Amino acid sequence: VADTFTEDFTQDDGAPAGWVVVSPTVLVESGELTLTPGSAAEVDTFAGQGGDGLWFESVSHIEFDMAYPGETTSWPFDHGGVIFGAQGIGGRYSTTCYAIDYIAAAADNSAVGRFRLGRFINGAEAPIIETAVNITEYEGKWAIDLTETTISFSFNGVEQFTVEDTQVPRTGYVG
Repeated sequence: VADTFTEDFTQDDGAPAGWVVVSPTVLVESGELTLTPGSAAEVDTFAGQGGDGLWFESVSHIEFDMAYPGETTSWPFDHGGVIFGAQGIGGRYSTTCYAIDYIAAAADNSAVGRFRLGRFINGAEAPIIETAVNITEYEGKWAIDLTETTISFSFNGVEQFTVEDTQVPRTGYVG
């Protein structure tokens, strides 16, 4: 059980020390956690110590710097983000959790660039909110603040949305 967790990835290049790596394309490279899509599967990793996932009794704030390589609209996969409140460590389509991600393009390329929040109950997705389209700036500081009833997401200090939702516990794994 963790109260506070900070990771700066000051380690040798290779697998993230102590983290739970769900997909094999997760590495630390030059002090950064790098998740690289390599197939149709989601790329997931969860904060951990000694190879065991860290269970957080109360998640109230998550903050990190996000970067995507190259042009996101040319990716074979169109999004990346964070999972929190996860009740298991198998990825969002196999557990109950929230996920906030950036969508580079709609499947038909009709809507480019937006952030979204989704709820997953036993792996079944239920969208909650999406920002307006045409957000092209997505690299930078992502911050999520949680209360018992609200979820707020900010990008580079600018709030993108605040919603009320209580269907997923504020306890669990973060990845």
